[in-house]
Amino acid sequence: GTAMCVFFWLLDATYIHSYFIRQNTASTVARRMQYLGEPVQKAAKWVVEDLRKDGGMGGVIALDESGHVAMPLNCPGMYRGVIRPDGQPKTAIFDDDVLS
Repeated sequence: GTAMCVFFWLLDATYIHSYFIRQNTASTVARRMQYLGEPVQKAAKWVVEDLRKDGGMGGVIALDESGHVAMPLNCPGMYRGVIRPDGQPKTAIFDDDVLS
């Protein structure tokens, strides 16, 4: 099976989160991984871009069962961070910040 965890970041407006709910964002990431065999990075990016097409803004933080992390966003910024296997924490805020 495909184990994963997804967290959302929503643009700071109450109505925006409805895009994430209506489009079943978390389950869509999981289904794309399970049925299409997509890696978490590809599945999460597809979902965030699909949200943009319908006017949803924000991002997701998704983890797969192997510890791979995806943090795509379709807005100017989202607080996010990760600790890589070497133990070094990496953080980012803006959309062009790179977490390596």
